[in-house]
Amino acid sequence: ERVLSTSGTLTASKTIRITSKVPGRVERILVEGGQPVAEGELLVQIEEETARLQVKQAYATWQAAQAQYDKARKGARTEELQNARALYEKAEKDLAAVEESFTRSEKLYKSGAIAKVQYEQAEAAKANYELARLQVEFTRIKAPESGVIARVLQDEGNIVATSTPILVLVQDDRIQVEIEVAEKYYGEILHSGELLEARIFTAAYPGSDPFRGRILTVAPTIDPASRTFTVTVDIEDPKDRLRPGMYAEVEIILERVPDALLVPASAVLDRAGEKIVFVAEGTGEAAVAAARGVVPGLSSAGEVQILSGIDPGDNVIVEGNTFLEQGQRIGVLEGE
Repeated sequence: ERVLSTSGTLTASKTIRITSKVPGRVERILVEGGQPVAEGELLVQIEEETARLQVKQAYATWQAAQAQYDKARKGARTEELQNARALYEKAEKDLAAVEESFTRSEKLYKSGAIAKVQYEQAEAAKANYELARLQVEFTRIKAPESGVIARVLQDEGNIVATSTPILVLVQDDRIQVEIEVAEKYYGEILHSGELLEARIFTAAYPGSDPFRGRILTVAPTIDPASRTFTVTVDIEDPKDRLRPGMYAEVEIILERVPDALLVPASAVLDRAGEKIVFVAEGTGEAAVAAARGVVPGLSSAGEVQILSGIDPGDNVIVEGNTFLEQGQRIGVLEGE
């Protein structure tokens, strides 16, 4: 094998930082670290009293504007205004009817039956009311997706802004590792992509068999400062033993030859720019060292692939070969 070795940190397949859409005081945090949550589950309650007051104020403004608008449209009778007030007190329930009224009014406006300014005032008041109602809804922070609460970053009673992270939600059904790879490997890895296998060794499980993985993504750009690019490796973890944050050693298998002819690296010498391997020819007192020019291939783990120059079954000299010469008589030591 030709292997690229590097290291990285395990990450969840997706990490979501939960923030509030409205500023305010954290009234309740309903989850804790390590807790699984479902999509739509209530996570945090922001104090909503201020938002509710804004709803009441916006509702009152809308009510007044709607009354003026109705009066301009068809003339305000005392009985109609009283009925309207009764309906507006349960605006949540009758909002659909109000929206239908607006639709009819819009048609009247477009036909020129009512004044533009009165229509726009009523429409703006209604929009402000709906916006205020939405602010109340925003005080209830719900899980955008299912996952596990990785960290709780705030305490109840803290004042948070819209940019302040409150929780970290992760989806760790798939664990990945991001590694930085030298630029010279970019073309090879980009071309081979997900066909390349990976072995992952973690400090948390020393001595265990490596986890298997495959390249998931290759960054489209090179970091000009480090001359590296980011590769994301997806890891197989059927027993759910891996966790985000673990340190890992990663081996990317760039090339593999299943039936390679191998010799120990110590057997390959460089003589005048030529790679040679000495083999023992003959037996007993007639044994001599014979130099063979070889073409090496892949090298890994102290072994070298030989593409040509020797054959399987040759007695390769692996020790005491540094100063040997062609045809020199040798004594062969058997055993350890």
